[in-house]
Amino acid sequence: MTLSTEQAARLVLAAVIRDAIDDRVEDIRSELRPELNPGDRTAAYVDGIHVGAVQMTQTKPATKVVDYGALMVWVMEHNPTALVTTQTVNRAWVDRIVKNGGEWIDSDGVVYEVPGLGVAQASPNLVVTKTDAARAWAQTALEAAMNTQPAITAGDTDV
Repeated sequence: MTLSTEQAARLVLAAVIRDAIDDRVEDIRSELRPELNPGDRTAAYVDGIHVGAVQMTQTKPATKVVDYGALMVWVMEHNPTALVTTQTVNRAWVDRIVKNGGEWIDSDGVVYEVPGLGVAQASPNLVVTKTDAARAWAQTALEAAMNTQPAITAGDTDV
């Protein structure tokens, strides 16, 4: 068997292991997510060794477009140059307004509260931190799995 065939087989097996792990991580996240509230942090230990932590993030409210129609009407009246078409407001302009908390200052210095925008709370994220001990364990497990793989043979070369 050629080196490229062996490398291809190792890559396929490594990719399958990664996919299986990704699936399992999602399953565990789904099981854990309802158990944690935003701000909760849980340390993880294996055989008394700290391997990392899991935390549910706290999110901050952020301005976003909640009524695009109201935004369009207001933009057509106060800043029509921000219109890309009569149907769409320039995305970069909207991003600037959102970043500015929903306010727009015209060329005369008048500050407007732009309608059609609101504040929404993003969903909290489940964050996993890992220690060097966890990384070392994973590397050892991966090497063991890759070294105990089935015999790689030439087999059928048709794909």
